[in-house]
Parts: sequence; C-alpha cells; structure tokens
Amino acid sequence: MTNSSPADITEPPRVSIIVLGFNQADLIDQAIDAAFAQTHTNLEIVLSDDGSSDGTYDRMCQRAAAYRGPHIVKTNQTAENRGTLAHIYDAFAKCTGGLILLAAGDDLSKPHRAERLAQVWQETGAEGLDSWFDLIDTHGELIETDHIPDQMGVEPITYFRNSEPTYIHGATSAYDRRVLESVSLPEIRIICEDEFFSLFLKLRSRKIVRVPEALVTYRRHEQSSSNFARVETADALRTRERAMLRLSVAMSRTLVVFDTAARTGAGVARDWGELADIDYALVRSDIAFWSFRAGWMEAKPMARLRALAQARRWSHVRFLLPRLFGLEAFVKLKQALAVIN
Repeated sequence: MTNSSPADITEPPRVSIIVLGFNQADLIDQAIDAAFAQTHTNLEIVLSDDGSSDGTYDRMCQRAAAYRGPHIVKTNQTAENRGTLAHIYDAFAKCTGGLILLAAGDDLSKPHRAERLAQVWQETGAEGLDSWFDLIDTHGELIETDHIPDQMGVEPITYFRNSEPTYIHGATSAYDRRVLESVSLPEIRIICEDEFFSLFLKLRSRKIVRVPEALVTYRRHEQSSSNFARVETADALRTRERAMLRLSVAMSRTLVVFDTAARTGAGVARDWGELADIDYALVRSDIAFWSFRAGWMEAKPMARLRALAQARRWSHVRFLLPRLFGLEAFVKLKQALAVIN
C-alpha cells in the first residue's frame, strides 16, 4: 500500500459559522464554546453582535482574543440594532466560506454540526439546509431529543404548486453563500430570517435538504423572539400575546417583500434559479391575515368578525375565533380551558 502524496489530499470546503448574539451575555459563552468545539477542519467563526447593551460584544471580543485553537475567529458588531436578517447580512460580509451556518446566541451547535452539514451540502448540492434538534428549557434541562420540525405548521410552503413542502428551520439553518449573494437585503426591518430565506429558495426552485439528525440543542424560553414556552397565568398570557404582535408585523412584512419579488423580480439575481409556480391569491390572503393579526387588539368586534369570515386557512380561524371579543375575554377563556383540562 502506497502513501498518498500531498497533492492527493483534498482540503475540506471552507465553512463559516456565524454566532448571532443580542443581549445574551449570560448565555453567549456556551454558544461560543460550541462553535470553538467544531470538528470541521476548515472552519471560520464569526462572533457577531447586533448592537447589544449588556456586554455581549465585549464578551465575544474577549473570547476571540483568548482563542488558541485551529479555527479562524473574527468578531463583528452592527452599528446599531438592525434585526435578525440585517444582522446576518452584516456578518456575512466578513465570511469567506462557501457554506454559511447560523448559530443563535442562546442555542448550542453540536461538535460535528459543521462537518456533517458540509458533507451533505457537497453530496446534494442543496443551497438551504437544516436538521433535527434536541430541545432544552431555560435552565438547560432536556425536554426532547431528535425533534423534527413540524412542516405542516409552516404556511408559506403551500404557496408553491407542484413543489415538495420544505422549508428552513432557523435555529438549525445553513445556506450556500450564493443565497445571500443572490437575494438582496430588503430596506424594511425583518426578523423572521428563516421564513424569508425559505420563501426565496422556493421562489427560485432551489434545493432544500433536512438532515435527519439532531445537530443543534435548541433552547425554549420566554425571552425567545419566536419559540415561546407554554404559559398559563393571566399576566403571562397578556405578555405573550403582545410579543406575538411583533412576529405578526414581521410575517406581514416578509410576505409583502416576497410578493413583490415574485411578481416583479425585485431584489433577486436574474440568473439564480427558475421562477416557481405560485398561488398568488393565497399569498395576498395571508398578507391580509398577518396585517390584521398585527393590530387585532385594537380592532373593533366587527372587524374581527370580518377577518374571521375572510380566513382561508383553518389555522387562521383557530387564531381569530377565541380572540373575537378582545384580549381580556381571550385570557379568561384560556384560563377556563386550563382548569377544565
């Protein structure tokens, strides 16, 4: 058996992992440790902060300066808090990898995550990837292993006729750099980056692959922007409902940007993929729902009733019906159901 010459050894592809932090000084060390522990041998780590006020960026800089491992480590901070999508694009400017992994500052990437995703990326040619995950609570206690994201609960995948119902789960996501180079950052603030990238990947018929393996430990807690823990007290219910208004605004904005791009091609490179067959009427219906949902607390009962009558999805009916008579009636209903259960 002859030994391989240096010319026969193929270097693994450059992968960039962006650790995205915002006011997470109490958790960011864990996320950074998980990035430093990656087994992929051609890895670039960008520790990026979105204008935190609690010392998150200072901690990132300290950890980067003290690092003595095999990976390339960089730091980045936005000039101001810009929201998740703009933050990603800002950090991407410092990435040189062909595959970009996103890692939230309150989650943990498993040591082989970058290596495994790079392998699947090369084997499949996918431009969007994600995976199963393990779920933990605020204190790091395990809730569930090998959780599979529920694709049936993600509405935008139904816009695309003759297409597989796939989407990207944000906490476990990775993208070919061509995605961020081909889709421009919108001028409006968007925080639902997984919905945004899923829509544009599907819009241009690009391949999405889910790895059937838990590669991330995903944290569920009250401070999360979208992954709320279950609540039952009246005050907690009111707080969650108000927090969900922000997500409704984000969804309506994302859908408006997508609808414009689908109809006009705005913000998307012309040579990136082929336009999918889209149900535009359903897109417009969802824009109307999410726009109404963003201000449902101030709406009059007749406006709520009208929105309920116009709903095209059962999920929208389930949301609107118990809220028909306002926030306080909804809170009392939820508490009554909790007692019955």
